[in-house]
Amino acid sequence: MTMTMSTSVSTPSSLPPSRISHRAEGGPDLNYLYATNCNCINDDVDDEDGSNKYRQQRRGLRSDTRALRGTSLYLGGEEGPNQKIYCIPGHATRVLCINTITDAVHPIGPIFDANNMILNGKFKWLRGIVIGDIIFGLPCHADCVLRIDTTTDEVTTIPIPYEEYFDDKVPHVVVPPSDSQASSSTTTTASTTTTLAYQERHQPWKYHGGAISPQDGCIYAIPQTSRRVLRIDPITEKCSFVGPELEGRCKWYGGVVGKTDGAIYGIPQNAGGVLRIDASGVVNCNSESISSTPPEARVLVTVHGSYPPGKHNWHGAAASSDGTIVCVPNNVDTVLCIVPALNAAYSPSQPYDDDRQKQQLVSPPEPELYILEGQTSSDIATGRHRTDGKYKYLGAMAGTDGHVYCFPSGSERVLQIDTCRRIARSVGPNLVGYERLSQNKWQNGLTSKLEGCVYAIPLAAETVLRIRTGPSSSGGEQQQNQLLNGAEPEVTTWKLPQPNNVLAKWEGGVLAKNGIIYCMPNNHKAVLQIVPPCVPSREALHRARDEEEKERERARVAQKQLRQQEVEAKRFEKEKKRQQRIEKKNDDKKTKSLEAKGMVKMENESKTDCGARSDEAQPNHSIQKDEADQLTHNEEFTPDGVPFNYKTGIPTLRSSAHRVKFSLDHREHNPNPKSKTGNSTNTTFLPAKLCNEDIFSYSTDEYNFHDAVIDMLKLCDETLVGTFRSLADGTCVIPRLDNFVVPPVTLTRTCQHGKLESAQEYLSDIVDSDSEFLSLFDRFVVETVLPHLKNQLRLCLLEEDNSTSSIDEPVTFYYQRPPTIRIQPGPARALVRPHHDAEYGREY
Repeated sequence: MTMTMSTSVSTPSSLPPSRISHRAEGGPDLNYLYATNCNCINDDVDDEDGSNKYRQQRRGLRSDTRALRGTSLYLGGEEGPNQKIYCIPGHATRVLCINTITDAVHPIGPIFDANNMILNGKFKWLRGIVIGDIIFGLPCHADCVLRIDTTTDEVTTIPIPYEEYFDDKVPHVVVPPSDSQASSSTTTTASTTTTLAYQERHQPWKYHGGAISPQDGCIYAIPQTSRRVLRIDPITEKCSFVGPELEGRCKWYGGVVGKTDGAIYGIPQNAGGVLRIDASGVVNCNSESISSTPPEARVLVTVHGSYPPGKHNWHGAAASSDGTIVCVPNNVDTVLCIVPALNAAYSPSQPYDDDRQKQQLVSPPEPELYILEGQTSSDIATGRHRTDGKYKYLGAMAGTDGHVYCFPSGSERVLQIDTCRRIARSVGPNLVGYERLSQNKWQNGLTSKLEGCVYAIPLAAETVLRIRTGPSSSGGEQQQNQLLNGAEPEVTTWKLPQPNNVLAKWEGGVLAKNGIIYCMPNNHKAVLQIVPPCVPSREALHRARDEEEKERERARVAQKQLRQQEVEAKRFEKEKKRQQRIEKKNDDKKTKSLEAKGMVKMENESKTDCGARSDEAQPNHSIQKDEADQLTHNEEFTPDGVPFNYKTGIPTLRSSAHRVKFSLDHREHNPNPKSKTGNSTNTTFLPAKLCNEDIFSYSTDEYNFHDAVIDMLKLCDETLVGTFRSLADGTCVIPRLDNFVVPPVTLTRTCQHGKLESAQEYLSDIVDSDSEFLSLFDRFVVETVLPHLKNQLRLCLLEEDNSTSSIDEPVTFYYQRPPTIRIQPGPARALVRPHHDAEYGREY
């Protein structure tokens, strides 16, 4: 079998950009599944039961009205007996459910966020394990275990009793995690003293995966920074801790069950040895001598081998066909292989006994540990883009040929480990030039036994990596003969649909019972569906869902039109009342004017005789005075005779009117401002450095104000606010803000016979009623502007106070809502001072 690289795409013209079919070249179908009623801010799609309990508004890319929001959304998933996959929330606030029958994706359960979770609700759980009808999410930053009942879709948590196992009263110095370790920690960053139980509960990066022990059926979580192994009993749903205290950070990544001894082996990342968890003493015990010994006390936890600690040596593992556990090289140039012990520590013939244990007559079984080097110096190596030799591979899977294949992260080739012959070598073509980015290309993967292929999940890569390690069920006799005769594995890549330029796209995946692979969205906003060519296509199902989405879109358009009609009716009533007030006011002025003119006429008649002689005596002076009055009067009118009271200024239409009362030069700094009653207002002036203009970047795809404002302006009255012009030369065929035209009468005040005030009031109502735009604005301020402002405030306090005493104290920010929409289409009537954002404030 030849080693080839496939980058061709066979996509029917009828397929949308979110789907690609490679079946014509023997490749998979790659589809994006977008969520409805997503758990983030902005969604107005009902839940399946129609209750719409978590109804929220939605705003995003116009081409994707169902996209998820945020980063590090989900960290693994599991399929339940009901043929549904449940994604484990990282930063996401709700569990995501994937129906593998209909390919429908929607959130379920309550919201888990900073209001009810520690460490701001970030990186809550990492990986899931299914036992029966229940899926358990293993804690990463969270201080509880996630519980998902697949029969009812009920989502709850199981508490972890830290105080029962870490009940010492001696204060411990808490060393705060770095920003990269836990940037969202709610604990103070200054060193504090607290109990060990508090420290363990609020520790970030607690566990990294786990496994089910075949000995007692319990789940054992592999400790990263936590001091002890976590045990979860699926029957009693109680949590406990087993084994001794284990110091260090990021100690072990992932756990694999031994084939011969049933023990769970933790893969050393920064730890100095291999972790071994033996639960045989729970079931094999002398019932007469353990009456007071709880099951968790009979679990044997030991560490084997000696390796350089703190080096990020190996990341994850996979078991080969002979049972050898192959550890994936990360920063080291070797492969660590673990041959499980021949037997468990305890057996029916040699059960756990308190007396023997106290006398230390039982020695833990020793696994065989050996190191493999590559056949050549280039076999286990990172790419040429870096010289430190780090971050070579991320994750591995055993192929149908029994060998283990490591997925390249920074490396340029796939690594194959043959544990029978104890050989590690590179296979497939060199991947340089096939990917836009050289680092973090793929992480973790799954083996399709139907196709005889291993699939690697894209991280920064823009393709799916496939390794053919055996014949497929429909591969034919020729394919089977090639592989049986020792042909090389075939390594190919298959281009993803659009968009595919996202970093850290998916984290973990599930090979469902239908033979299809589903990848959990991490930074990408959709589930990746990989349909092997040996599995029937899902295109007919997707087309039916497209029609359903079109129907929903039509309903959304109708709802928007109804909302527009309501706004128009409201505006009409306001305008009607305003006109009535103006007419009444004008009538009152006219009445007063007539009354005043009548009094002046009577007074003038009484003075006519006296004034006539004086006027005849000075005729020239009277003529000059009348000319001067006429000249002055003409200066207050335009050439068309319209009163012109405002001779300068930028012609601007705003959705609100406000002015700056004091410039920065006239503002007095008060470090402790008081209210009128003399009480503290709990407010403070920003440092002067923060009052200057600050330019920072953000994703215009994530916060697409351009399309949001266009949608809003389309709802407006063209004769009052404006319209989008089309250029005759065809350079503009779609609406753009650059081509929005405002009627001149709208830029003129009412006193100048214009409609500026009514247009401003109308635009203000439009902005205030556009819930989709306001939701996008809120998300932008809360997720982008305020974190940036808080970070700048943190830096200013560090520079000014040179201390960390008040850096992490809660800070409340207030911002204008709704924001001001400013349409400034043309030049001023005269030269004016430019708009100074640092003094006046930003407007959107």
